[in-house]
Amino acid sequence: MSYFYAFILDTIILFLFLFIGPQVNPTQCEMLTMVCARVFGNSNQVTFAASQGQMQLNVFKPCMVAATLQSIRLLSDACITFADHCISGLRLDENHIKDLVNRSLMLVTALNPIIGYEKAAKVSKLAHKMNITLKEAAVDELKFLSAEEFDTYVDASKMLRPHSVASIRCTHHQVEEAGSETSRHATFLRPTSQHGKRSEKKPKAE
Repeated sequence: MSYFYAFILDTIILFLFLFIGPQVNPTQCEMLTMVCARVFGNSNQVTFAASQGQMQLNVFKPCMVAATLQSIRLLSDACITFADHCISGLRLDENHIKDLVNRSLMLVTALNPIIGYEKAAKVSKLAHKMNITLKEAAVDELKFLSAEEFDTYVDASKMLRPHSVASIRCTHHQVEEAGSETSRHATFLRPTSQHGKRSEKKPKAE
């Protein structure tokens, strides 16, 4: 009976190949996700079987072991073939990646403590509307910054990990120039004490 099912499966595959024709599809990615689907199913099987140990007999161990071993074998084979036939030989298009990063509107957050929230919002909206970069909008169109200042403050590599408040180079004078609205949004720029509380300036005694 197993040979009959294998014959039917081979016939279906041959039929699909002949009538659909060869295609260039992400077959390795699809293969890996199908393996993950089977592993998820095996995991559910193990979970259910583990709950059926009535009277401490644990008679469901055979199906648990079979499902676990199949998942291990499938994942091992899938990782090897995915690495050999998909990942191996891939090369990054660094120029295209750099262009996408430079055109990302998310980078405008780096300008908030420099020019203020309202001006930064104008930069992002104008860049989106005119389909230009943030640098072109802030420097060429709105004249909020010079090209050198923009390159100094907007650096995607500095936004890859959290930074301490002290690492944000923004003077109180720059915040005041951005307006009172910006000052309310930029209260987080004040340096913190060792106990995590914002340090407030005490009024001078007359």
